[in-house]
Amino acid sequence: MRRTLFPTNPETNLSALEIAALKRGGFELSPLSSTSSDALVRTAAEYAVLLDTSLTVGETAQKLGVDPRRVRQLLAVRKIYGLQVRGAWKIPFFQLEDDRLLPGLEEVVPALPKDLHPIAVYHWFTTPHPDLASKDFERAMSPREWLLTGRSPSVVVGLATDLDDL
Repeated sequence: MRRTLFPTNPETNLSALEIAALKRGGFELSPLSSTSSDALVRTAAEYAVLLDTSLTVGETAQKLGVDPRRVRQLLAVRKIYGLQVRGAWKIPFFQLEDDRLLPGLEEVVPALPKDLHPIAVYHWFTTPHPDLASKDFERAMSPREWLLTGRSPSVVVGLATDLDDL
């Protein structure tokens, strides 16, 4: 039963279109060896770290120099990404740089599918994407890096919209 729920090679039950979409979204699909950590355990650990390093509404407001009501407004209209944990919002830190939001974040977050797992969102923002290559950069950039360099958020919005094509 475990092999059915957690196949060693995740690509065995996916179509070529699904595999391509997942890889574009930054998912790791390489087969697991018998010595690999359990994917569920890794995801749970990453989720715990994501929650632990996330900011409250008040902390985010203080960092951005705005009123907490403004942060709640941004969350309500999906201009920043947040998680509700026991009725309280947690804002993952990867969306901020110093005392500001990532440039273009307010355009990108609404394009993300609403049902993406928080770890998938984190990986998507922080994993280099082959479509985010630039002549003046030696390697592909993550959506986060792309936005930080001031490049067009519309490119990242297009990639986020593609995640819905699964």
